[in-house]
Amino acid sequence: MKVLLVGEYSGVHNNLKRGLEKLGVKVILINGGDSWKNFDSDIRLIEFPSDNYEILYNHWMMKFNKFRFRDIDVVQFINPSYFYSLGKYFADLAFELMDKAKVSVSLLAGCDTNMAQHYDKIASNICPICLKDGKRCGARCIFRMDRHYQQYEKKFYDKVEAIVPGEWFYYKIYHDFVQEYNDKLREMILYPVDCESIKPEYSRHAKLVIHHPLNRANKGTVLIKKAFRNLKKKYGEEVVFDACGHMPFHQYLNYLDGIDIMVDGADGYGAGLGMSSLIAMAKGKVVIGSKVKERALDIDNGWFYDNPQIDVGNGWEGIADSIEHILDRKDELLTIKKASRKYVETYHDSDKIAQKYLNLYRQLLKVNQEER
Repeated sequence: MKVLLVGEYSGVHNNLKRGLEKLGVKVILINGGDSWKNFDSDIRLIEFPSDNYEILYNHWMMKFNKFRFRDIDVVQFINPSYFYSLGKYFADLAFELMDKAKVSVSLLAGCDTNMAQHYDKIASNICPICLKDGKRCGARCIFRMDRHYQQYEKKFYDKVEAIVPGEWFYYKIYHDFVQEYNDKLREMILYPVDCESIKPEYSRHAKLVIHHPLNRANKGTVLIKKAFRNLKKKYGEEVVFDACGHMPFHQYLNYLDGIDIMVDGADGYGAGLGMSSLIAMAKGKVVIGSKVKERALDIDNGWFYDNPQIDVGNGWEGIADSIEHILDRKDELLTIKKASRKYVETYHDSDKIAQKYLNLYRQLLKVNQEER
C-alpha cells in the first residue's frame, strides 16, 4: 500500500508514518515542517510563502515530485486548509490528489469553519483570544472572514471520502452540530506518539521545573504566566517556573528531559490531550491542562478514565491552585510521571494507532473496489 500524508500539526503525521512503515506501508510526507518545529518531510514546502520566489519554489517542488504521486492508494490531509494556505495557485492541489488516489481521508486537526462556528457550544470560546492575537501580527481568520475559503472547505468536505477526528470534541461538534458529513465521519482515532523513539526521563532534579510551552497566545498563556509570577513569590528559588517555546522539535525533546511538570493550556484551550501534552507524557512528565470532566460521548473508554492529566482549573487562581496541589504531593510525582508514560503507551502508541488507520484504509479501498 502507498499512502500520501499531506500537512503536519505537531508531529501527528510524522508519528503516524513511523507506525505505518512498520506495518509495511510505503509513506510519503508532504509538509513545511510545521513552522519552527521543523518536522521531517519527504517533500518540503514553504508554508505561508511571502514572495514570488517562495511561491515558485513550492510550484517546482510539487511539479518535480509529480512522479511520486503515481499509484497512490490513500491520500490523507491534516485538514482542508493546508494547500489553501500556500496560496491560490495551490488550493486545487488537494482535489487533484484526491482524483489521483484511490481513496481520500481528512483528519479533523486544528481549526476549520465548522469548529469556529460551533466550538463554544462545548467549551469556552477561544476565538476572541485567537482573533486578537492574529490582529496583532496582521493575520486574519480565514475560517470566519474568508468567504472564498469557506466555499473551498465545503467543496473539500463534499469530495473527501472519510473524515477522522483525533479528539473527542471534534467528533462531538461534527456529529451533533454539523451533521452534514455524518455519513463520512469515522470513529475517533487518537493521536499517534512514537513511544519507541521518545524515551521517558523520570529523574528528580534539585529544583522542580514547571514549564509552559509558549507557542501561541490562545493557550491561556497570559493567565499561566500570571500564576507563575504569583507562585514564584511564594516558592522563591525552590521551584523554577519557565515559559518558553518556538524550538525545533528535536531540540524541544531534549529540553523536556529537564522539566517535571508541564502546564499545557488553559482558558478554554482544548478539552482533551493535544500533541504537546502527549509528547510530555511520553517523556514521563506530569501534565496540567484542560481535562474532560464528564464522560465524553457517553462511551466507556479507558482513554477517558485512565487519563492521569491534572485539571488546570479556572482563571489564574485556579491554575495556581492546580500547581500547588501537585507541589504539596511531591512524594507522588514519580507515580504520576510513570502513569503518564503508561497512558501514552496504552492508548496513543504509534504502532497501535497506525494499525487502526491501516484498517480504515483497507475498509475504504474495499468499498472503492466494490463500487467499480
